[in-house]
Amino acid sequence: MFVVDPIEDLEKGTRTFPFCMICHPKTGSQSMQQCLREAFRARPVDGMHYFNAEECERIQSAGGIVASTVRNPFDLMVSWYFYSEHDPKYNGQHPTIMPFTEWLPRILISGNGWIEKGMFYGANSCNRMFRFEHNLEVQLNNCLLDCGLTPVKLPHLAKTGHTHYSHYYNKECVDKVARYFRDDINEWGYEFEDKT
Repeated sequence: MFVVDPIEDLEKGTRTFPFCMICHPKTGSQSMQQCLREAFRARPVDGMHYFNAEECERIQSAGGIVASTVRNPFDLMVSWYFYSEHDPKYNGQHPTIMPFTEWLPRILISGNGWIEKGMFYGANSCNRMFRFEHNLEVQLNNCLLDCGLTPVKLPHLAKTGHTHYSHYYNKECVDKVARYFRDDINEWGYEFEDKT
């Protein structure tokens, strides 16, 4: 997670409120991190994809905003697949690529270091939630303005370049994701959209 500390300008008599972004993998986290570091010298707290409840509580008690991003788990799994299987940096077997329908059951059983924590860990400590499917830059800038900070241009980093996620699923994989992430799907109102 990244924190933008309050800025006080004594000459102008202005002061901003703190802003915190809890970053989850494959939800625009690299773009958010780069943007917040460059624009406001945001500081990491416990690392990019980690969560610190005490820091979130401190920020909210100071009138600040703690935000995070949710994403359709069906889409998120395809993005993780492309990131881990199609990138030579992470797949030592590249260009040998395991099909999604084989990769998904394995990752749900063995984990990848992140899904074991819960898809959107820390969401209960947020007072703002972004939807990945909506314009992230607009959502981020609304929060920054509410904190008295200037709007930013959000880059699009770590693009995976896949087509609509439904093209990669078979019925068995849909059922596995629906069961595994049932709570997140229900809480955030997601569903499998078949665009094939």
